[in-house]
Amino acid sequence: MPFRKIRFPGSSLKFLAAVLIGLLLSAPVSFSNEIKETTSVEVEDRDLIHHLLKDEYYIFAQEEAVEYLNRYPNGIFRAEIIFVQAKIDVIQKSYAAALKKYDHLLKRFSDSELFEDSLYLSGILHLKLKQNNKGQDKLQRLIKKYPRSRFLFRTYFHLGELAFKQKNWKTAEVYLKRTVKNGDLKPGQQLEAKNNLAWTYYFQKKYDLANELFQPLLESDLATGHKAKICFQYASDAQKIGDYLAAIKWHEQLMDRWPHPEFINKSRFWIAESLFLLNQTPDPKISAADKQKAILLFGQNLNLKKPIELENTHYHRGWFLLELGKSSRAEADFKWLQKNNAKYGKDIDLTLIRAHYFESLKKWTEANQIYAQSLKLQEHSESRNQLLNRIIKNNYRQKRCKKLINNYKAVDFSVEMTDPDEMHYYAATCLYNAKEWVKAGHVYSKIDPLSRFAPLSFEFYLAVFRKTGQLENAIAYLIQVQDLPHFKDKKRIFLIKTNLYLELKQWHKALSNMKAVVNLSPETKKDPWFLLNVAKTIDQITIAMKNITWREQRPELRPAEYYQQQALIYYQKSYKVMPEKETATRLSILEILLERYEHQKKLKKLIPLYRTAINISTDEHQKNRYIYRLANILIETGEKKDPIISLLTSLHGKANREINYKASALMAELYIAEKNYKEAIETLIDLGQQPIDKTPWYIKVHFRLGELYQSQEKWLTSIRHYSKVVNSKQKGSQEKEARSRLFKIKKFVKQQQSQRKSK
Repeated sequence: MPFRKIRFPGSSLKFLAAVLIGLLLSAPVSFSNEIKETTSVEVEDRDLIHHLLKDEYYIFAQEEAVEYLNRYPNGIFRAEIIFVQAKIDVIQKSYAAALKKYDHLLKRFSDSELFEDSLYLSGILHLKLKQNNKGQDKLQRLIKKYPRSRFLFRTYFHLGELAFKQKNWKTAEVYLKRTVKNGDLKPGQQLEAKNNLAWTYYFQKKYDLANELFQPLLESDLATGHKAKICFQYASDAQKIGDYLAAIKWHEQLMDRWPHPEFINKSRFWIAESLFLLNQTPDPKISAADKQKAILLFGQNLNLKKPIELENTHYHRGWFLLELGKSSRAEADFKWLQKNNAKYGKDIDLTLIRAHYFESLKKWTEANQIYAQSLKLQEHSESRNQLLNRIIKNNYRQKRCKKLINNYKAVDFSVEMTDPDEMHYYAATCLYNAKEWVKAGHVYSKIDPLSRFAPLSFEFYLAVFRKTGQLENAIAYLIQVQDLPHFKDKKRIFLIKTNLYLELKQWHKALSNMKAVVNLSPETKKDPWFLLNVAKTIDQITIAMKNITWREQRPELRPAEYYQQQALIYYQKSYKVMPEKETATRLSILEILLERYEHQKKLKKLIPLYRTAINISTDEHQKNRYIYRLANILIETGEKKDPIISLLTSLHGKANREINYKASALMAELYIAEKNYKEAIETLIDLGQQPIDKTPWYIKVHFRLGELYQSQEKWLTSIRHYSKVVNSKQKGSQEKEARSRLFKIKKFVKQQQSQRKSK
């Protein structure tokens, strides 16, 4: 029964108060006991209210509070009692009533010690009643008025939570950071604050900071739902960037550790979906077991009352079933789609996927049948074009060019489409194979130079130009594509263009083109084969110029010597960067350089080239020829004799006869120049002992020996050698001279003998 209806002897209320005070004397009092000019009765009445509140007699406490306020209109404890009333209202969930009382306190009792408490509690109540602006104002007012309030960090918490709910991330971050670092919250609230702060970082794309909080939260006492949310977000983020393996890992962790009802079914679906998406990437392809797992998870999704992405589930499960060879089950999924969703009757993607299955088996006809069926249902040109594209591609695979051309004619190219150049390429190539050059060229010209099919059609298109005699147009085409990034072989393009210029006798353009390609990139300057090709091309230009008259030459052409010099420059460049292992090529370039420098009589440049040629040549005859020529050059340039003789000596007995003879004769001349007649004679005698009797060398050797012995006044020996020249019957200037000298020496010797006898 209500407390007020119980009757007590005498002053019943005072008696009850005395009893309750006696019983609860030891209970702590929450409010100030300071009394200013008040009666003991008023104190007893106030204390009674507190004891009733403590013992949870809320109705009685409220009644006593009302009576106190009526009894003491100027009571010292009025603010305190109103505060108690508000507290009881809160306990009884009468929040609006409590707010009125707190607001009354804030308005009438601004100097009260309960002002701070009232300000905080009223702010919280406003938030509870979703009066967010009012609640925010009061809590911010509390921070401003009481910067060291005992409610400060709890206020930060509530303001942070409010900002978080309002998606005001920056504000939420400010308050929640203060709460997490310095708060005196309950453990649950602390975890909630950290969780929300982490999400605040996340939504501001401060992912590193977010992860620093998320990771420990997953191992904390945070509620399962929150952990599941974190885990699910990790999975979703991984999926967005295409890291499907990571997405699968996070979804599986969620299911194993935090199987929250809000997320568990979603995770099942997205594991299956991630496996499907992973299978679409080039690498890695998923295993048959993974595909079977995805099929099972898709099936579990379909068993839900509200399946997630119903059409996709059937669609992707059907695809996996096809890949596993379970075509009948796959067909069931596709039929379901067509039956239950009208759009799939005309759905291009479904048509493509069904046809793709047959294409994977290289059953192009069956695939085209599916495309053709769908084609009949299509009303829009865009869809028709897409299907025609696939049909044309399969026609090309089957080499059915007549059907391909007919389907190509049916394409509406006035409508924007993804890749019209693919159809142009297939049609043009069919026409090319049919030797319909003009038609093929017309279709090839429709291919966008920026298309991926432009490089594929490159060779065909050039061939069409040649076959139709359109060399100028071919050059124009090459100029159009030479700077495009997807035409990788720039060097080849320039070489083809150069050859076309040569065919058209546009010599100057040919040369300019070759020079231009050298500057294409740093690579061309270091490509020995390309530089060699440039040199040979310039040689072609030079040869061509020699075969035309001055009337045919264009005014811009320079003398042939200029182009010869240009070729020489590129031969030098090619040789400089040619790999050492390419011995034969290096030697062939050296031969060209040696020939050019010999022609120009640049002896100093020849010396190092001949030395290199000697070192790398593996042909003995060739190497000996180089040694002999080097020796001659060294003589001409005035080099010291010893190294020259050393070179010539190395040929003795190794070189072929001709070189051997030349080397010996040259060595003898070197000795003669040094007046080393002894070595010269020995060298020539050694040469004379070789089989030279039937060669011009016979006369040369014996004539020179005759000269040497004559100069030494060894008349008889000189006569013997001159006689060999005369008796050789090899007519020539030296034979005549030998005969003349022989006559004079014999005459001189007879005179000498006569003079001796007369004495």
